[in-house]
Order: sequence, then structure tokens, then C-alpha cells
Amino acid sequence: SIYEMHPSLQRAYQHLLPVFEQCMLKEQEILRSADRVERVLAMIPDELANVKKRVRERFPAMASDASTGDSVERWAFIRDQLVKSKNAQWGARVVKEIVFQYTYPRLDAAVTKGLNHLLKSPLCAHHKTGKICVPMDPRNLDAFDPDAVPTLKSLAEDYHRHTQEHGAAAAAAAAAAGGGGGEEEDSVEGAVPAYEHTGLKPYMDIFNAFLVGLATENSMRMAAKRSAAEQEHPEDW
Repeated sequence: SIYEMHPSLQRAYQHLLPVFEQCMLKEQEILRSADRVERVLAMIPDELANVKKRVRERFPAMASDASTGDSVERWAFIRDQLVKSKNAQWGARVVKEIVFQYTYPRLDAAVTKGLNHLLKSPLCAHHKTGKICVPMDPRNLDAFDPDAVPTLKSLAEDYHRHTQEHGAAAAAAAAAAGGGGGEEEDSVEGAVPAYEHTGLKPYMDIFNAFLVGLATENSMRMAAKRSAAEQEHPEDW
């Protein structure tokens, strides 16, 4: 049936719906103003034009300073009008398509084939802005501010400030050890990586924690594989 979605999309919808309600309606308020409502109504096909008409009649004055709850209320009305329309199956499909439009992850073909998109690899620098591509904590994505990431200029300024504050001795020790670029200053007792003195530190902490977890997981996998092999062929051990 044209109204049915692939089972994988049906499963995805169950995960996306609460995200849509929380992030799109309550936090981003996608129906707060008239232009935002029209953006959603544009996704409704002309065959369901009566739904658009009823929405506009129900909310004739959609001011930009509407209260936070208006998006939730308006979505509830739009959804109900769609699923209760003459073609309820089509209306229900449109409801899901709107949710997918706002929340379903997208794959950008250019990111896969364009060499310039390799700049998104960890710790690369953008050729125009100088911003560093930094690791993100997946458990705290909402706190990530793309405008606050360090740049090549800010890293240089941070490290210069550090050497100025700690005197010529610290600068000489870092130079002697080949410091900078995040390498260990092994020749100096108690020395730390150069990035520890810059705005890159919190992001490198995330990256290092990921690497430690990866190494631990790999060690556990190898140990389990070795244990299974010992049990299957004890004569080889």
C-alpha cells in the first residue's frame, strides 16, 4: 500500500516521535509563528487542502510572540485534522512524513565523495575559518557550541600566553622537547602535552576517553576470543 512505510521506517518513527515532540515542538517551537506554520502546511499535499484551510481558520493570528505551548497545541490540531480527514490513511502518512522531515538523519552524498569534506576528520583545521574539527561528547550534545571551538589562531595565542605566564624556562623546556602539536614533552619530568595549555584540552579529554574505551573494548574482545579458542581446542594451548 502507498500509505504504508517500510518496517525499518516504522520502527524509526517510534524513536523519532518523542524527539519531534520534545525538540521540535517544545524547544525549537517550529509552529510558533505564521511563517513556521506555513512551512509545515507546505508539506501537506493539495489533495488535503481542506486541512490547511481549517488550520488557518483555527489560528488566524499567529504572532511571533506566542507562548511556548502554542507549538504543541497547533501540532495537536494539525495532526488530528490530518488523521480525521476524508482520506485518513493518507493523512496519517503525512503526519509521519512531517516528523521524518524534521528529525530523520540525512546522508549527504557530497560529504562522502568530496575531498574537501575530509576536513571533518578529528583535529583538522578549516581552510577558511581556521576552526579545529573537535571531538564531541555524544552524551552531552546539546551543550556543544560550534562557535566556541578553538581556532589555529586561538591555540597559538593560548600557548603563547602560557609560555609568557610560566617564563622563559617553560618555553625553553617545551622547545627542547619538541612540544606543540600535542606531542608529549618526555624529556621534562612531569611535563604534559602542549595542548593541555590551550582551548583544545576539553576536546582532547573527550577523544582520549574514547580511545581508552576503544582499547578496553578491544582487549575484552580479544580475551573472549582467546578463551573461546582455548575451550574449543585445549590441546593447542
